[in-house]
Amino acid sequence: MSRIAGLLSTLLFTLILAGCNTLTVDIIVPDSITQHEPFSYEAEADPDAVGQIAYEWFLDGAIISSLPIDNALIATAGEHTLSVKITDEEGETGEAEVRLDILPAEILNADFAVNVELLDMEEAPLENVTVTIDGVTVESDAQGIAAFTGLTQTPVLTVSANKEGYIPQSYRFDLASAQESADIQLTLMERANPVSFNNDTEVTVENSDLNTSVTLPAGAFVDANGDPVTGEITATITPVDTREMGASYLGGGVALTEESEVVQLLSLGMIDFEFTQNGEAVQLAAEASARIEMDLVTETGPDGRIYAIGEEIEMWWFDEATGLWVEEGAGEIVASATSPTGMRLIATVEHFTTWNWDYYKAEDRASITLNCLVNGSQIGPQDNCNVSLSADGIYRTTSIGREGVTIVNLAPGIELTASARVRAINGDLYTGQTSFTTVPGNISVNVNLGYTGEGAAFISCTVTDGSVVRPVECFGSTVRDDGGHSTLLESNSSNSPVRVPLVEGEPVNLLLSLQGNIVTDTINVADAPSVIIKEYEVETAVGQLSCYATLDGGQGEYYPCTALVTSDSGINTVVRAGDYSGTPLTAPISYSNSANSLDIAVASAFNDGELYNDLYSEPEYFYFSPFRGQHFTLPTSEPVTLEITDSIESRNLYSYTCRLDGEVISVEICNVTYHDFETEERWRTTPHAPSWMKGKMHLPISNINPAFFDGNIENDSPVYGYYAVENVELNTSNRTIVLDMIFNVPQ
Repeated sequence: MSRIAGLLSTLLFTLILAGCNTLTVDIIVPDSITQHEPFSYEAEADPDAVGQIAYEWFLDGAIISSLPIDNALIATAGEHTLSVKITDEEGETGEAEVRLDILPAEILNADFAVNVELLDMEEAPLENVTVTIDGVTVESDAQGIAAFTGLTQTPVLTVSANKEGYIPQSYRFDLASAQESADIQLTLMERANPVSFNNDTEVTVENSDLNTSVTLPAGAFVDANGDPVTGEITATITPVDTREMGASYLGGGVALTEESEVVQLLSLGMIDFEFTQNGEAVQLAAEASARIEMDLVTETGPDGRIYAIGEEIEMWWFDEATGLWVEEGAGEIVASATSPTGMRLIATVEHFTTWNWDYYKAEDRASITLNCLVNGSQIGPQDNCNVSLSADGIYRTTSIGREGVTIVNLAPGIELTASARVRAINGDLYTGQTSFTTVPGNISVNVNLGYTGEGAAFISCTVTDGSVVRPVECFGSTVRDDGGHSTLLESNSSNSPVRVPLVEGEPVNLLLSLQGNIVTDTINVADAPSVIIKEYEVETAVGQLSCYATLDGGQGEYYPCTALVTSDSGINTVVRAGDYSGTPLTAPISYSNSANSLDIAVASAFNDGELYNDLYSEPEYFYFSPFRGQHFTLPTSEPVTLEITDSIESRNLYSYTCRLDGEVISVEICNVTYHDFETEERWRTTPHAPSWMKGKMHLPISNINPAFFDGNIENDSPVYGYYAVENVELNTSNRTIVLDMIFNVPQ
């Protein structure tokens, strides 16, 4: 061990003491620390400190502990900063900081590929999730896939996923040997609705779900600089029912104990906390603590343990950087008149994150060695077997290569089910499942996989008023019963059926929106599937919409626009670009038969409206951003026929060119927006426009400000960052715009 004294400076560690601190503190860490391997750290406080000392530990600026001695694990090699602040009972403080040079772990494969599938609790794909592996960041696409290539594989793979409004998820995967690739699935849980409270007085903030609460002292919070904050604080408190969390269990319940062991936890209850002021995170002050509480929902654990009032339960907080739960302190089971079990969980915490009441088996540990076999034989050297382990209160996934994997420190007496699937190099699918019970010591579990037939369903959608039938775009998603495969459905044309892959023995649950009319169905595939034709139809009132534009008074052209249709009863339907067909190009407008009037807002290349929708809300939710399209109120005594006509002048059209790294790229993959932050007017390029609009942008405004342009590049390749506009060359005389795009990689 190396002791880092207050005035000592070495090549490996640098100590910084704040000038206004009156106490000294030394940090003790190992001489050598390796990536993914646990290590201990300790603060040796000034002997002149008075009374009880409060500790605040930070790793790279994020709080990690409030104990004088603790353990940590760092998932990325290179330089990191560990710091501590101590405060005694008289308010005197001391600070110290060390820089750690983390040695890289063993390299198994220098060209490693990982596909991460992101799902919500309904097993629907999540788009725009920020996924990070070893410092490389990728955004998930519309199918919920984040694809990584060119990674360095080490014996441990840590994957983190973040999306606004969801609890951050991270997972640690142990990889026993070199693999060419890995397929991973992460499930994110949505956070609860935020509430506000005043930080200037003592307060109890509650969430009625599971009778969850947190009690805070007056002035409990400080900002990122440690300065006190006053006034309103926004709190998001999300209790987690351990009976329902399934695959969303953060990190699969894998934990780092105070003895630096990696173990499997069994959870009694969990609460996620997020506190902000004006959008910036705030944290408990060093001298403050909070009492957290929730109902205990079960009387027994997955291993048969019977819970009792008065029992002490270890507390754990989730470390997003490592995908591990970290042990810190203990909570208690107390009597409760509101809980269905008559028991309640309480604890006192000194910092906020996701907290968990859990336990693990300190003795009689169980471990399993998992292997995937295809028709009784070892899988190929290039095969990747994705396995999920599940039981009541436990859900954990892992990626297995040819050598298998050993999972240690499980509780004995748990009935687990292992479900596995392998996609062979030739594209064939193999699946299998087995169940077993853990016992003290190690057991070997082989999951034997067999060939699984695949086929396809072709889905088409129509709306009808009982006499006229019109095709519309099939928009929706599929979710398999095994929970492993969610697919977004979106046909580009009302005349093009959607293809849905089918797997033998795996029913497919459909969620479809036919212009906002929701249809659900299940395709049961008992035997080896072939081709299935599925047609879905909704009977409703049906009108007709067309969009038409002329240029400088010349010959006009029909083109697809989008529209939001709202009846006087508040029911929404929608016209999508894929709904158009025929000559001239028209789309059906579906609306309720009982409607007395309609409002129809249209978005096109010639106004500043843009249609968004959320398929997974109940009912499906649509909105315009901003809500300033063209509005019409129409009687519904006869079918609505609506033609939107725009007379466009060429003086309002600007030709645009996009360059990336100095090279001109196709306008078909370059999307440009103009947002005037003063008037809130927005204009954008879109492929849903007349043919003479290709490479042009409609800007019917004066005093165009180059700073208001933004852009993005559509690219099917993995993107470790995002595109942005670096420079705009605007020529109002020639009506040309040249945008220089750059590729930003988040630090």
